[in-house]
Amino acid sequence: MINTEKSESPLTFPGWLDSLQASELPESTKQGFTITIRWYLGWCKRKRLRASVESIQAFLETIKEEKRPSGHVYGKWRSALVWFFKHASKGRVISDIAESKPEPTQSWEQALVEVLRRRGLSFNTEKTYCYWCRKFAEYCAPMPMKEAGFEELNTFLSFLATKKCITMSTQKQALNAVIFWFKQVRSMDPPKSLLFKKARIKKNLPVVLHVNEIRKLIEQLRGTNQLMARLQYGTGMRVSDLVRLRVKDIDFENGYILVRFGKGQKDRHVQLPRSLVSDLKKHLLKAEDLFNEDRENGIAGVYLPEALERKYPKAGERWIWHWVFPSRQLSVDPRSGIKRRHHVSTRPYQAQIVKACMKAGIQKRVTSHVLRHSYATHLLEAGADIRTVQELLGHSQLDTTMIYTHVMAKPGVGVPIPLDAL
Repeated sequence: MINTEKSESPLTFPGWLDSLQASELPESTKQGFTITIRWYLGWCKRKRLRASVESIQAFLETIKEEKRPSGHVYGKWRSALVWFFKHASKGRVISDIAESKPEPTQSWEQALVEVLRRRGLSFNTEKTYCYWCRKFAEYCAPMPMKEAGFEELNTFLSFLATKKCITMSTQKQALNAVIFWFKQVRSMDPPKSLLFKKARIKKNLPVVLHVNEIRKLIEQLRGTNQLMARLQYGTGMRVSDLVRLRVKDIDFENGYILVRFGKGQKDRHVQLPRSLVSDLKKHLLKAEDLFNEDRENGIAGVYLPEALERKYPKAGERWIWHWVFPSRQLSVDPRSGIKRRHHVSTRPYQAQIVKACMKAGIQKRVTSHVLRHSYATHLLEAGADIRTVQELLGHSQLDTTMIYTHVMAKPGVGVPIPLDAL
């Protein structure tokens, strides 16, 4: 850590941005310098450091370790800070800012990604774990990630709870990510108990729409988005399960859908609504046109889990493995770099749900997950057994399903309201 008491006197230069804009530097260079200098000043503020040669050196070492930039990018960052310090120190040129280039050794993040992929974890898990480990690295800076220990983890988790006011579930997510880094990458077993301030448990009841509100919402949607919403409400699937459906997962004859690799890597069956059979078959005819177009153009087959792709290398080019809701555009697989057709993104669909809610005049905070909540609640209201609902939703614990019984219960039913008696 840098001793701020021994740092040079503060270098204040409130007019640095105006000076930069008035300089003869190219506009693209000005923009890059502005971003880097603000980045540095924000870092100093978070670390409670003063602008000095020492803090600039620490900042450059930190971003070199965490970001692993190319030599060209690193040089741009350094040039921006050299410019800032030169002007902030009234013309004094600094020669002791290291011109070191990023080391070619493997970064901690590369090591983490390598282990995540070797263990076959999903891409969403990979992104989440990398995100929280980066946050932990930023918190520990300028201490290198490889030197951080469980004491730093305790203070980091306490910081998230007290300063960032995160929920218990978010804190657990951060804990799991960093513990994975310690155990699987650094081969360090955590102590039996970690001493950190736990986030407050917030018990929020799920938002549930009335049947009439569901009808109004669906009426405002069109095309594939409407079909997806009807299918999600009719089966109670998570939005991630919905977009990952493959053609072979829909069994029209037996009337069910097989949800594969759901939360917790579990498979389960859900009912196929009879009212959707005709529309789903029509939709699959359109999806098959995209499939045939890809085969004619020699596009790589759809993504398959690594073990399946090794065992059946041509399976991704078969219709049964194709996505039920394929994207209109081709995209590059972020892991393999292969250009292929992926399933639709969840974001546009979720955005359409929100817009439809506003058009329908529904005064509730609605997301696509509300359709799942409504499915479960309406099943219980219709007299379905709670164990059956638990199985259909894919909940590991019955307590998770029990929350919908609280939504069902109408508070004060049968009790006279004093105001109505006036």
